[in-house]
Formats: sequence, structure tokens, C-alpha cells
Amino acid sequence: MKVTIDRNLCTHVLPECERCFARFVRNPQGEDRLCITKYVEDDDPILYLTLKYDQEEEEFALTPEERALIATDGWSQFVHVQPKFYRA
Repeated sequence: MKVTIDRNLCTHVLPECERCFARFVRNPQGEDRLCITKYVEDDDPILYLTLKYDQEEEEFALTPEERALIATDGWSQFVHVQPKFYRA
């Protein structure tokens, strides 16, 4: 699956964003959010994720095990720049 998420399109605070992201990672077909700007289902167990936040963009290739970890710990633990808590 290939997904692009643009946090810049959402006004939720970081913890709510991470909870929403966790729901998406656990059940991709069950979430439809404004921040999901690209979704391509290719039946690959690897999730190819492009995550845009603030002025940053990072790419991940997540196995099912890594998806479970990022859903539990929150995506902000895995990015290079600490995202802002509040969105404007």
C-alpha cells in the first residue's frame, strides 16, 4: 500500500493526530481523512508512507510488525524533527 499523509491539512493537536494515525495504520480501509492525500492499495504487505508535517517530508517502508509499533508508540517518535504540538 502507498499512502501520503499531509498533517499540514489538519488542525488537530499532535496526540489526536497520532491516535487518528494509529487507527488508520491498524485499519487502512476504515479511515477516510482529509490529511490522506494519496492512497493506493497494491496488496503489498509493506506500507510505503510519505508523511508531511510542518516543512518536513519523510518516507517510510513499514512491515506489518513496524506498523504495529508505530501505531502504538506514535509516528512522532520515528521522525527526524519533532513536530509541533499545535496546528494553526
